[in-house]
Amino acid sequence: MNPTKLSTLSWGEEISFPSSRKGDMYSHVVGARYPCRSVAYVPRLILSELAASNPKEMNVLDPFMGSGTTALEANLRAFNAYGLEVDPYARLIGSASVQKFSKVDLSKLEEFGSTLESKFRSTRSLKSMIPDILNIDHWFPEKNIDDLVRLKRVISDFLETTPKANNFLYAAFADIIRAVSYAERQSLKPYVSTRFRKQPAEVLPSFQKCLKKYLDGAQAVALLKDYGTGQIKWIDGDATQFKLDAKIDVAITSPPYINAMDYVRCIKLESSWVGTGSSDIFSEVRSSQVGEAARSKKREISADVLEIIGPDFLRIQEVDKERSKTVAAYFQDMKSNLNCVYKALKANAQYHIIVGDSVVRDVEVATHHHIGKIAEKIGFEWQGYFKYAIKDHRTSLPRNGRGGKIEVEHVISLRKP
Repeated sequence: MNPTKLSTLSWGEEISFPSSRKGDMYSHVVGARYPCRSVAYVPRLILSELAASNPKEMNVLDPFMGSGTTALEANLRAFNAYGLEVDPYARLIGSASVQKFSKVDLSKLEEFGSTLESKFRSTRSLKSMIPDILNIDHWFPEKNIDDLVRLKRVISDFLETTPKANNFLYAAFADIIRAVSYAERQSLKPYVSTRFRKQPAEVLPSFQKCLKKYLDGAQAVALLKDYGTGQIKWIDGDATQFKLDAKIDVAITSPPYINAMDYVRCIKLESSWVGTGSSDIFSEVRSSQVGEAARSKKREISADVLEIIGPDFLRIQEVDKERSKTVAAYFQDMKSNLNCVYKALKANAQYHIIVGDSVVRDVEVATHHHIGKIAEKIGFEWQGYFKYAIKDHRTSLPRNGRGGKIEVEHVISLRKP
């Protein structure tokens, strides 16, 4: 069924959402290929109902902000968006997705687009601007490396007079990186097929097409009278340790799965080209991301977490001790996150968590159930639960029955009494 109101859903009901592959409205087109981007329909469902019953300014928090899906949906309802995100590339995409431009700003961007080709043709490449990507010739043809540098120089020159467009233009620049490389677009992780050699797209036409798409989204936002600040209020810290001065009316998030996706590896090409990534940054981000194996060495697991995840933990431990530590650390991190969000929420406010259950060493881990039970230990009331099938996996590569895809996402609704 297609949902109309969150409050009418039965416990455990499975609902259906339309395809979200094309980024269906406004600036959801910005960074639309960000890995494991959350489905906009879930925060839209939650925030639309809140906006209908509470026509006032509200503070919305997403502690795993990613590419800004929740923040855009909040801004579309003139709510304030607060977020945490350890990856500087994701912060760039998120900031670009919510940005609102004035008519003057849009006019400058349109003029930039109209003069782009002539400026690109007259600009030379500089070897000093080539990013430090290992074996860069493996990923890009020499001509496209030169053309990407030329395009980046043109963008940089424009930003000297219009710095407000920085995130927006670099998000568009990043969006074409995979297309103009040898890397397959069907795979989330950068991968060059030796069997079916891909023909990279041309740089300038790819950027022109992407810029038009982004501008169409920005122009739609500019026409809206009731829109938020056009910003994300970024909070210091990470999802497991933060404090907020403002009190939050509702929190919505989609945390990472358990050891399921190496986000750093997925976006290393894009991040390197736009200057948000390097070997040191990638290492720091990877060690800070919830769900990564590296975090298991930093976490002591509390008795209450072990009590809840115990059966799954012990079954995994029998076949893979290291992986069982990763699983336990994940839920310990989620406990820390739940504690932080609980403190940030107003009384009677809700925390909605969108997460998929994982299969670890052939053990089906009921992630959503465990998070809900940990939340109850903290003091939350588990008020609602529904699920939906994931329609738009960002990969179509066959896995020969090995699994790896999470087919259903679960949404648990928690209330702070």
